[in-house]
Amino acid sequence: MRVPLVELHGGEGVVEFMLESLTVRLHTARPASMMATRLVRRSHGQARREIILPTDAPSPASMDQIVAAGDITGDGKTDFFALVGTELWALIGYHGAIISSATRLMATLWDERDILTGGDVTGDVVADLIYRTAPDATLRLRKGITNASGSGVDLNSLTSGANSADGQNITYGCSGWSRASIPHIIGTSDVTGDSVPDIWTVRADSSVRLYTGKDKCGRIWQPRKKCSATE
Repeated sequence: MRVPLVELHGGEGVVEFMLESLTVRLHTARPASMMATRLVRRSHGQARREIILPTDAPSPASMDQIVAAGDITGDGKTDFFALVGTELWALIGYHGAIISSATRLMATLWDERDILTGGDVTGDVVADLIYRTAPDATLRLRKGITNASGSGVDLNSLTSGANSADGQNITYGCSGWSRASIPHIIGTSDVTGDSVPDIWTVRADSSVRLYTGKDKCGRIWQPRKKCSATE
């Protein structure tokens, strides 16, 4: 199941949440360059606050999933990945009221995938992408490449396995990760103190499980070595 509620680390240093708006509206009173659909933010128990998206961003009503990725570009602002049908999008530069830009990273295949994590997984301080692919029920890792300024990830490196650091997508979790057996799955920031993002699941039997970022030997978690989603 794709999770529309995403963890958001705001400028105040606290965790907030982003919710997909149930309605789509335009800023008709603003200049054409600022007309945009909106997402909605709930903060500190306050009423919902609307957030302006760029005009070339997909409508929030069409978003199947949106995931906060922290600052992946090095501009000091939170960024997001979003799925819209078959498309993968990056929403860059959230700063309280506006998301600065939207980039479509890929136009096909993503209706068969679920985003888990967009952040540094391998320890090279460059954002990576972990996702589930439904046809073979596996998890995949796409390693990012540093951008020209050295401040963050080159978004082009996340558009395909061929453009990534390894030149291919890497199996991060073997078979057993199907949508049927694990209907709820989401990646989060590190909760165990090993500096690697973690994965939470709710399985079909209603059990809740945490998959930590490193194995017992301190290596980056590579469950493909065990080929079991339950270990």
